[in-house]
Amino acid sequence: MGKTFVEKILQADCGSIVFARPNIVLTHDNSASIAATFAKMNGEKVADPNQLLIVLDHNAPPTSSTLADDYQKIREFVKKQGITKFHDVGKGICHQIMSEYAKPGMIIVGVPESVKITLKGELQEGVYAKDLALWIIGMIGSDGADYMSIEYHGDGVKTLSISDRMTLANLASEMGYRTESYRNLG
Repeated sequence: MGKTFVEKILQADCGSIVFARPNIVLTHDNSASIAATFAKMNGEKVADPNQLLIVLDHNAPPTSSTLADDYQKIREFVKKQGITKFHDVGKGICHQIMSEYAKPGMIIVGVPESVKITLKGELQEGVYAKDLALWIIGMIGSDGADYMSIEYHGDGVKTLSISDRMTLANLASEMGYRTESYRNLG
């Protein structure tokens, strides 16, 4: 059986433990708790501020004073650490912003086990990417890809528009996924 996309990139077999330095570490609203943990560990300066990408989007705008305080702590941490890849509230969604930084060959934090979904043919008239996503969810369940990446393979991929692929990506969260990729192997 052929290797998955992730296995090829990391040049490792499924289940291997791989030590690799990521090019980008993405974090978001949880950065306040990460900064607090960093301080508890007596951390003073992050090793590579250019490696970090912080986006405030999950609780934007903040729905409580606690969240607003957390956002302020994140802003202060970003400034103190010299982190330049910072996107404050209203500047976009972390997954979309990540696409502005991601380049071929980069490793971006977190490479989970993958699920390979092979798409054949094209969507029939009146059938949309959302229908396809819901059908896949029906097949694997709402937890079928918990903490996994999803790889779409096959000649059916080339028939999907960018909008279709974005729809599949957005609905993949209903399967529990963490990341996805698209490959036309046909």
